[in-house]
Amino acid sequence: VFAYWSALLINRSRGAVSDGQLRFAKERWQTFASIGALEAGSVLLGMLSAKSLPGEILPVLSKLFLVFQMFFSRLLLQRSYSQSQLSGCALCVLGVTASAGSSLRLRSFGASPALLFVLSLALPALASVLKEKLFADARAQLREELNVFVVNTLGSSGQAV
Repeated sequence: VFAYWSALLINRSRGAVSDGQLRFAKERWQTFASIGALEAGSVLLGMLSAKSLPGEILPVLSKLFLVFQMFFSRLLLQRSYSQSQLSGCALCVLGVTASAGSSLRLRSFGASPALLFVLSLALPALASVLKEKLFADARAQLREELNVFVVNTLGSSGQAV
C-alpha cells in the first residue's frame, strides 16, 4: 500500500493525476472499498481452500477465473463475446482439465475445498470487471483516462483495511 501511495503522489506531482480524477475516486469510494474487499476475500479463501487440494487441481480450477471474468463483464458491462472467444475460453478450460487427466479425483479431497477455491476465483474476477467499469466511467465523465495508480492505490487501501 505504501508503494502505491508513493507512486500516486509522484504521479500527482508530475501532473499525471488530475483533480478531476481524485474527485471521481472520492465519489466512487464504495466501489474502491468493494474492490479491496473482494481481493482480500479472494486471498483468504484461496489460501484456506488450496491447502486442502492436491497441487495438480489448482491450475485446472484457476482457469475458471477467465470464465467468471467473462460472465461478470457480460453482466455488468453488457460486453458480448463472439463464438470464437467463447470457444477459446472453453478450449482453455478443457485443455487444462484434459492435461491433468486422471490425477483429478474430486472424491479424494472433497467438494467443499474445491468450491471454496472456485469462489476465491470469482471474487478477483468481479473486482477486475469493477476496475474496468471505473476506467470506462472515468473516460465518459472526465474525458480523460483514469490513472492506474488511482485505481490500484485505492483498491489496495481497501484491501488493507
